[in-house]
Amino acid sequence: MYQSQLKLCVSSFVVISHGAIFFVALAFQSHQAFDNEDAFSVLGALIPLFGLFVTIIIKDTLANKFNMRKGRKVNSQMLVVTLFICLFYLGGCLTTFYLFYNQTITTSSDLSNWIARIEAAFGIGLGLIIDDLFGGQT
Repeated sequence: MYQSQLKLCVSSFVVISHGAIFFVALAFQSHQAFDNEDAFSVLGALIPLFGLFVTIIIKDTLANKFNMRKGRKVNSQMLVVTLFICLFYLGGCLTTFYLFYNQTITTSSDLSNWIARIEAAFGIGLGLIIDDLFGGQT
């Protein structure tokens, strides 16, 4: 896989996964699993890193909009690590919502705390990858 292809995969994952989690949180709110304030606290845990990642991705996209090069070939270790970070993030968030739905996590404040922790762990790992892919090293 080439660097430009991995950029596309990572940026698509960031947008789609956060969008999916936003919709799950809103679905929980609409089914009265928790109230508006709790839904916004869950969304508030996601927005800072999501905003940062989208800003970096858009800035790189605009700067390279006429660059048709594929970039360097990405080694398999980079590909596997990136894939695992992405899958564990999405799995962790969806598992947390599932545990809340089954009342293993009993309060919505605990739900938002767990989502914030997962987002922080994901942000550290994927932040390093995004920094490298979208401008950290040339």
